[in-house]
Amino acid sequence: MDTGAWFASFVPTDADHAVARAWLVRNQAPLLTTDYVIDELLTLMRMRGENRRALRVGQSLLDQGLAELHLVSPTTSVRLGVFIGSSLISSGASPTA
Repeated sequence: MDTGAWFASFVPTDADHAVARAWLVRNQAPLLTTDYVIDELLTLMRMRGENRRALRVGQSLLDQGLAELHLVSPTTSVRLGVFIGSSLISSGASPTA
């Protein structure tokens, strides 16, 4: 999936949220995304004030609970890990919670 589809599926205020969620519910095929798409998604979410949601989504996507993750660049993957880790620390959340 691409950035726009992920964003619409996770953010209830997005104009395409209902359509994206309905598609995900009906979809039976495995989902695939890349570290670049996750990086772009989390950046977009944070820029639009969705910091807490970005943290939850990032953890789920990196854990491959929502889609199979293909790594394009080790640099992007490291940046994502730093984002998740620093966000957990600054929020006081536990990485295992």
